[in-house]
Amino acid sequence: MTDPTQTNVLYYGDNRDTDSRHPLHATWARGFALVTIAILASSCTSYHPTPPPTVAETEAFVARMVSLAQAGQFEQLCEMGGGNCEHILESAGAQNVPLDPPAVARIYVVPSIEHADGSWSQGGQMVEMCGNDRNGAPYQTQMIVFRDPHEGVIGIEPIFWSGLSISVGVVTDVPVNEPSDPPFEC
Repeated sequence: MTDPTQTNVLYYGDNRDTDSRHPLHATWARGFALVTIAILASSCTSYHPTPPPTVAETEAFVARMVSLAQAGQFEQLCEMGGGNCEHILESAGAQNVPLDPPAVARIYVVPSIEHADGSWSQGGQMVEMCGNDRNGAPYQTQMIVFRDPHEGVIGIEPIFWSGLSISVGVVTDVPVNEPSDPPFEC
């Protein structure tokens, strides 16, 4: 799924089995990812990425995200993440919110990277989680939680039962801590 000619670009995909209730899932996520990366990596030379949230902040973000989803507070849930949340929620199904919180397989840092032209790719904490949605369908989801200088700790698409996957295409000598390509073990 990653293009080896691209550097430091997040690629989104749906790692769930093909399902008729998720037809636009990957398309919307890819579009959102490209817009987000373009904004974050603008060539403004005064931009410097924020440090990633701590593991404790990331865990608190996940706990709040799960609480809002299970309470059916989807507007507040979508305010915690990207502008594509409503479309991903529609695709994943609000009626499919899991009864149980996801199992977090691991959390690790994806570093911010400065490109040769002075632009940046914002890093953060990668969260890998899995579980079963309300209908019993399994999901494995990855999301990046990062610190926005204006909004605080936010995540790329907080619909945790969506099955979104993120692979970080890094063609650089700066290592990514423990990269994972779904499916990961939960």
